[in-house]
This record gives sequence, structure tokens and C-alpha cells, in this order.
Amino acid sequence: MTNPVKILRALPPEIGKMLRVQYARAFLDTKKKYFGERIRDVLLPEYNGYLWDCVANPQIIRPDIFFQELRGHGHIIVMADCHPTKRKQTEISFRLLSGEIFSANAIDLITSLNQLPEDLYFFDEEMQWTLIVTHEYVDDARWCIRAKCISTMEVSSNPGPP
Repeated sequence: MTNPVKILRALPPEIGKMLRVQYARAFLDTKKKYFGERIRDVLLPEYNGYLWDCVANPQIIRPDIFFQELRGHGHIIVMADCHPTKRKQTEISFRLLSGEIFSANAIDLITSLNQLPEDLYFFDEEMQWTLIVTHEYVDDARWCIRAKCISTMEVSSNPGPP
């Protein structure tokens, strides 16, 4: 198991804030009632919802597909939802849950995922794709999501979990 502190490179706060806003524009249905009631602003500390509940046109994928696809990407951006987790708090978890955003090499990061918060968002700098691993389990498998940028697709009327 690799130390995530050595793998994750913190981005400057102003770039992290910019990326979080761009992520919302690229992947989230911000007109969804859930977003308005539970999140409202992706920059607010400790909103009480999950961004993945607002992903536009999500594709639910098995964890093995999630890991296979994540391995296929080189340099990635990593962020988390801004609220407490049930996992043990590590320095890196605390920083992610506080809204800090990091970059990493996908292959290096895979071995450290269990040391990070439960709801993680991985994406490319161009905001073309996102892979998400959630804290939810369905049929004994971790709920993972894949989505593409919504700027070129129509937003689904019901992008949340079934």
C-alpha cells in the first residue's frame, strides 16, 4: 500500500476552486431539485448532499470496470464531497473533505484508495469524463459511476440513483 500523501499533489486553492466549479458545470444537473436543496453551491463547506446524486446522464458501472477505466488514464484530478466520512480521518482525507483538490497518476493512486474518503471524483483537466466511487453498495458491490461532459449531451430528467 502506497502513502497517498506522496502520490497526491495539492493544487493551489484558486485552481481547486475553479476546477470544482468547472466540474459542476461539466457533469452535474444543477437544476435538479436535490442540488438546490442539499448542495446549492459546490464551494460551500460541508454541503449536506452528494455531488454524485446530481450527475447528469450517469452510467452505473461495476467496481472492476471502474478500476480498469481508472488505470487507463494517466494524469487525473481528484476531489471529494465536502462533508464528514465514516472512514478513519487521515491528513489527506481531511484535506480532501475540506474541499482541497489534488492531481495524481491514476495507477499510483489505485493502491491507496482505501485510505481516502468514501465519495471520490476523478476527472481529466479537460473535463471530458469523470469516474466516481461512492460509499453506497448495491448487491454487495461498491456503487461506481461513469459520466461524460454534459455540454455536448442532453441532461436526463432523472439523473439520480434508481
